[in-house]
Amino acid sequence: KSLDISNLPSDIIRKIIRVGQESIDNMRMISPRWNQIALEHLNVSHHLPVIKMFSIREILPARFGWSLYIRIPRHYSTYFGVDRWDIITEFSDGEPIEFVKRISHWPKRLKTRISRLFARCSRIERFYVDNIFNFEVIRRRMDYIIIHELRFLDLKSLD
Repeated sequence: KSLDISNLPSDIIRKIIRVGQESIDNMRMISPRWNQIALEHLNVSHHLPVIKMFSIREILPARFGWSLYIRIPRHYSTYFGVDRWDIITEFSDGEPIEFVKRISHWPKRLKTRISRLFARCSRIERFYVDNIFNFEVIRRRMDYIIIHELRFLDLKSLD
């Protein structure tokens, strides 16, 4: 007899989603019920993974562009949407891993990805803003994120 995973009991689906959260987007496609349970899971912030570090830095010379850095466990790279960013640091134990995205302007797609990235975490341990003229792009996307350490370095303007 074959097993149809779309008919599993809801408590089993919740357990599968919890342990395989990095693949939650794929699980949402199994059936409408899986999608509903996955969305419920994503709406409870303490279920979400932690971003170890997020940083935005202006590339010098001034106003040339920006670099976005994120430090997360490798298996969450697709979940956070950074799997196509460049890897700059992989720590000796393999986790966490640091990704970077260099940009010369703020396309709408990137703003949407940053919003998604922040919406998919429970908190950010360290958030750094260094040499940036327009913090508004990031600030609008932060909503109710818990940040343990927030550091502004040489910030030019917040208005």
